[in-house]
Amino acid sequence: MMPPGIVQVTVRPIDAVPDVPLPEDEHGRAASMAHPLVRRDFVAGRRLVRLMLAPMLGCASDGFAITLDPLGRPFVTDGPWFSISHCDGWVGVALAATEVGLDLEPGAPPDADIIAPTVMTGAELAEFVQLPEADRPDVFVRLWVRKEALLKAGGLGFSTDSRAVTAGIGDHPVDPAQLPGSGPVWHIADLPGAGQGAPVGAVALHGHRPVIVIVPPA
Repeated sequence: MMPPGIVQVTVRPIDAVPDVPLPEDEHGRAASMAHPLVRRDFVAGRRLVRLMLAPMLGCASDGFAITLDPLGRPFVTDGPWFSISHCDGWVGVALAATEVGLDLEPGAPPDADIIAPTVMTGAELAEFVQLPEADRPDVFVRLWVRKEALLKAGGLGFSTDSRAVTAGIGDHPVDPAQLPGSGPVWHIADLPGAGQGAPVGAVALHGHRPVIVIVPPA
């Protein structure tokens, strides 16, 4: 359905996601969410992924089921793998032929220097503390989205200590990347176009170096 290595990505403000129909089970799941922002993010993510998948599957946006694999990754039978990310009023979706992870962040937290030892490997931290202070926020958030995309792609999430994952602290991600127990079969790419209000992002892909194709709004 999709060529190996191609990752289709769209990132939009949540209020710009079209109001496409969702199936009843997703309406019910949304209604059960007490926090309005959590509910808003969930609905926007499902609408956007269904908007992207419906033409590929040849059906209406509410005409197919999204279920979870044993690792908790959402998937569609006979469809591409996908990953959804939300941050600070934005939502993004990545589609690929193999396991894929997408992470978006609005920027580095104000206490990045304090958090760094809890998320970086020893080698990453040693390099990080040698950087000029003015450069550290951008470097921190770039590393963070790479790690989160990798963990999401592998279905590990917060169950794995990010200090056990090397993603690359420089201008380019480490290649190949390795998750604990999975071997060097993962590849990471930074999303283009960060800045000017748009979030910073990265994708991770199983088995192929990602070639990112940005999908413009429909």
